[in-house]
Parts: sequence; structure tokens; C-alpha cells
Amino acid sequence: PVVLLRPTLQLSQAAAKALEDGNAFRLVVQKGDEVIVEPWPFYGRVIWIGCDRDVAIPERIRSGWKQEEAIEWLPAMAPEAEVLLEPADELWIRIETATGALYNEARHLVEPANDLQTWVQEVEVDIPR
Repeated sequence: PVVLLRPTLQLSQAAAKALEDGNAFRLVVQKGDEVIVEPWPFYGRVIWIGCDRDVAIPERIRSGWKQEEAIEWLPAMAPEAEVLLEPADELWIRIETATGALYNEARHLVEPANDLQTWVQEVEVDIPR
């Protein structure tokens, strides 16, 4: 299985503003207690976790995005270090400010990838409420 981290339009806009202000957000991903994505620049783009950036976003996922959130002109990114995800892995996805303070986080329990329909698991991350 692989995870597709999708920021909402609001989070993408907040990340773009932080970048303009010289305070780019960072992404950190933990699998249990292990950090699998070290603080990595986060610009509000769609990000793959568990595969490289050359994987196409499945149409079944893209078609479910609101028109304004599709961000189709930005290809999905992927951290340089590819990680192997297994069913039942617990992921903690953190968006941090430039100073390392928590901006928002999401938790995802990796599910088994039984077929082509379930190998990509989408996780939406929004701005803090």
C-alpha cells in the first residue's frame, strides 16, 4: 500500500503564504516511533508516501476532489527516501512551522492493499480548527 497525502485548498494556501513570508512549512512522518520522513519542505502539494513521484494519481481519487482542490498543475511530490508501508502501520503525519512548532497533524492506519482500487490510500490534511 501507498499513502497519498492531500492538503485541502486552505492548507495549500496557508503553505504558499508561509513560503512567501520565508517561513516554509515542513512535513514529518512517523511510522510508530520511527521517523520515516525527516523534516521535509512542505509547499502545499500532494505528496506520495511509500512510492516515488512518478506514480500517477488514480482517476478514482482525482475525480472525488472538488474542482478547486484538484491542484492538477502541480505533480505529486515524494520524499527522496522511499519507505515500505505494511498493513496496520500507524502513520503520524505532522505539518510543522519553520521553527518546528506543530501546525497540524493527521493519523492514518495503513490498510491492506487487496487490489488496484485499494493500493492508494488518501489522507486529507487541513488547516487547524
